[in-house]
Amino acid sequence: VSRPATGHHGRVPPRLRSLHGSLETFAHVAAASPDPERPLDGLDTARALGASGIDGPVRLTADGVSVVHATESVGSRLRRKSLGSLSRSQLPPTVPLLDDLCRRHHSHGALLLDVPDDRTLEAVLAVIRATSDTLEARVWLCSPVVEHLMGWRERTTARLVHQARINALPTS
Repeated sequence: VSRPATGHHGRVPPRLRSLHGSLETFAHVAAASPDPERPLDGLDTARALGASGIDGPVRLTADGVSVVHATESVGSRLRRKSLGSLSRSQLPPTVPLLDDLCRRHHSHGALLLDVPDDRTLEAVLAVIRATSDTLEARVWLCSPVVEHLMGWRERTTARLVHQARINALPTS
């Protein structure tokens, strides 16, 4: 006998209808790629499986280049280095440039980008605007800091998303 998937406290979570009339489904940029040297190849599979957008965290290298990488560091456990301490030329080929992601994906739906700060936002907007005149309207920018989002509203037409951890939400 199969049982329905259950949510918090063993209850089946309710289905929520989208407020925008359509549901956006995002595949994470770290989706499995058949070739580790070509990390963006997994995105083609995600789109073929129905993803309407791509999600990924943006980081800046020491020389100000925007890259998309799930963690803030690269390298083996004993030789880990912060992305921010390395220039783009020092990074392994498994760390894709935001520019490459945007050029490859700009006509295929939405981009959901986790942006940690104002400096990264400026680099992200420069890449987006250089890629396509229409891409910014399909970009969602995420930050856990509400003050960042409030300041960004004047600088972009992208959708802004407050990304909060459940333990950071008000309890009352």
